[in-house]
Amino acid sequence: MKTSCPVTCRKKCSEKLTEDIRQRIFDMFWSIGDHSRQWDFLARYAVRAEKKRFTVEKENSKRLHTISYFLPRSQGDNIETTKISVCKTMFLRTLSISFNFVYTALEKSDKGNGFIETDQRGKHINHPKIINEDIVRSVIDHVEAFSPVESHYTRKKSSKKYLEGSLSFPKMFKLYNEWFDPNKYSSKATTVRQYRDIINKNINIGFHKPKKDICEQCHIYENNKQVTQSDKEKHEEHLKEKEKARKMKTKDKELALQNNEILTAAFDLQKCLNVPHGNVSTFYYKRKLSLYNFTIFNMGSHQGYCFSWHQQTAKRGANEISSCVFKFIEDTVGEGVKDYRFWSDNCGGQNRNRIVFLMYMLASLKFNIDISHRFLIVGHTQNEGDSMHALIERQTKDKLLYTPDQWYTAFRFAKSDDKPYKVIEVSQDLIKDFK
Repeated sequence: MKTSCPVTCRKKCSEKLTEDIRQRIFDMFWSIGDHSRQWDFLARYAVRAEKKRFTVEKENSKRLHTISYFLPRSQGDNIETTKISVCKTMFLRTLSISFNFVYTALEKSDKGNGFIETDQRGKHINHPKIINEDIVRSVIDHVEAFSPVESHYTRKKSSKKYLEGSLSFPKMFKLYNEWFDPNKYSSKATTVRQYRDIINKNINIGFHKPKKDICEQCHIYENNKQVTQSDKEKHEEHLKEKEKARKMKTKDKELALQNNEILTAAFDLQKCLNVPHGNVSTFYYKRKLSLYNFTIFNMGSHQGYCFSWHQQTAKRGANEISSCVFKFIEDTVGEGVKDYRFWSDNCGGQNRNRIVFLMYMLASLKFNIDISHRFLIVGHTQNEGDSMHALIERQTKDKLLYTPDQWYTAFRFAKSDDKPYKVIEVSQDLIKDFK
């Protein structure tokens, strides 16, 4: 209960009601424990009547009614039905309510001609459904039916698995409703939110995104609220290394444009592609054949090369990368190239290892050429070759591809200018045992 109205009150309410009486009224009102009966009480003791006088025309008046407030008189242990006229402040503070509570009661009373209907809150049938084990099992089984795969870039650091980038929770929930078998599961998830919450709680899953463009070291520095001088110096050195690597790459690119004996190229393995591929619901549940596309982009001639194969032909390790680069050198050395300058990211399993290094030694000895391989700074490995991956993904986004051959054709026609990508279909004969 709140304090009474001020002593300056025109109705002198504090003289009519003691604090003990107010407390008993307050306890009685809140002991009712039912909104409908509380509305009845308010409609009985807050009387609304039409105004008798208007300072402006009735049609333009903002207030058409006057409300008179009363509280019951107390005698002994009982509260009599006799009403004591009080001010609005005393009425609201004694019951510890807002005016909206009173207004709602009066509206309901007028609507029901003095009778207030039962409070309907909580009486609807759309109650939240309890998530049981069968619902969880059905959602997990449905997600597993999509055959989630490990990330191509962070699989060594995380156990998180990924679904195709074309999927989303609303789309998966729609497919879930079509997939659900009532003979196998007794109950199902009923909303997208329920479906999503079950996945987030029980499965470490995500939707595959292109290679991350945010440098982890820069991100940590930018969000560090307590940067020390050592952190600042380390970050500045990191940025200097990034600029140094980019300037070296730009210089190599300019030299390749000026001298035909120098070839500067960037290479990288595109994210894992799937067969079949397309926006067909049944494709999501099929076992996929993984297809690999290793791209090399000649910065001097702006010619792109796609070395493509599927998982039944070979894996995607250092031996396969070495074989593709060796084939590229073998095919281009006849053009008079004497100096090869390769750029790539720092992937140890594919680019930065002794297998690739020993392949360079063999190629240098066999073709009498110079080879240098430089690595961009971790987190800042964006290069000209990334445009090949982006263009291929954009051109095949809405296409239906059922076989690896259709993927190879898509690579050839992804670029529509005078220099389409050269596609080399990698066979087992092309893969050499550099190990």
